Amino acid sequence: MKQEKLKNRGITLIALIITIIVMLILVAVTISVALNGGLIGKAQEAKTKTEEAQIQERDILTGRIKIGDTWYDSLDKYLEGVPSKVQPKKAYGDAGTDGYGFLTENAEYTEGGKTAVIPKGFKISDVAEEQTIDGGLVIQDSDGNEFVWIPVDVPAEKTFDDVFYRSEWEDNERVEGLSTSYKELYSKGDAYEKADYKAMKTSVKANKGFYIGRYEAGSVDEDGQPLARTGSSSTRGKMVVKRDQYPFSYVKWGGSMTAANDGATYVCRHFYDDKKEKIGVTSTLCYGVQWDAILDFIKSEKDVSDSSSWGNYKDNSFTIDRQEAQFAVFDGSTLGEWQSISEETGNKKEKSNSDDILLTTGASDNFAVKNIYDIAGNCREWTWEAYSTIRRVLRGGCCASSGGTASERFTMAPNCVVQRYYSFRPALYINE
Repeated sequence: MKQEKLKNRGITLIALIITIIVMLILVAVTISVALNGGLIGKAQEAKTKTEEAQIQERDILTGRIKIGDTWYDSLDKYLEGVPSKVQPKKAYGDAGTDGYGFLTENAEYTEGGKTAVIPKGFKISDVAEEQTIDGGLVIQDSDGNEFVWIPVDVPAEKTFDDVFYRSEWEDNERVEGLSTSYKELYSKGDAYEKADYKAMKTSVKANKGFYIGRYEAGSVDEDGQPLARTGSSSTRGKMVVKRDQYPFSYVKWGGSMTAANDGATYVCRHFYDDKKEKIGVTSTLCYGVQWDAILDFIKSEKDVSDSSSWGNYKDNSFTIDRQEAQFAVFDGSTLGEWQSISEETGNKKEKSNSDDILLTTGASDNFAVKNIYDIAGNCREWTWEAYSTIRRVLRGGCCASSGGTASERFTMAPNCVVQRYYSFRPALYINE
């Protein structure tokens, strides 16, 4: 009996081993079939399609539908042939152009691990040094106006409002030591100011940046010829954002605090009126919060709290040898005629620390940082920022100042008696 039990136990052990071997063979065969037959790939494909279906279902519930590669806000909009304004952005190299390199749709440009949005109607500069995001990415429109991308990066430990903030109707103390009366947006502003400020912030948050004029605003006549303004009664002319232009100076902020229908506000707002359907941005006068973002962007290269060494100030001595640049001397009462550097002795202008001269836009590379010119001096620049109930804010220093900082604030009434060094700079935000 004992021998019989040992025999049965041996048979059971052999059966178990055979069973395990068979199971291993079956597992190997199953894996082989799954891999060679594409079972795993098909399962992954099914998962992906399920996720896509869920997204499509969600979009249908919100009214959006996708036909081909185009999104429509509703079935009715598709039948009307009206695409949604919110379309996935293509890569810069894949976006359509007009044959001259200018985009026919907004696109994303990725460089150095960062991304900027290139708007419809623009192209990236052909100069290699102007194609990096960290170094100041330059874009141009078809008329040659140039703008620089200002990234608005939000660190992981912060929120968007931590880095790009001016609370509605409340004071803001972003720069230590300044009066708490600086406001944006302004509680007594007009409907345009409120709506545009909110649209601008929404765009900057979504696109992680905006554009600023590479140069101070320049002035040309209706034929596009340089126009040297001589006072507030000067012909308004047209704004350009180009190098070696007479500054668009002697300009008011606007007609009043609540009616932005004149002056710098009006000029910026209507800059692209004749190209609205061809341009993927909205143009406005620079907001104070945008000026602060510019300073945040450039402070790694320049001291924004003391810019006397890299701005055109009265007590700053420097040499300009760019032959295309021009200057006009202020003698204490009037601004003299514009003179070309090429006509000076030695083909250069030696400015002493007592000269008060106004320069054409982008006169010297010494006054540039990250491809943005004259942010520290030459002209004070109007912004949307307000102070108290009767004043608007100009930022940066000027040629009449004994020194200054790029972060400096100077307040004046919007319909004040204008000066030769009052100018402005437009900003662009991406349209969705």
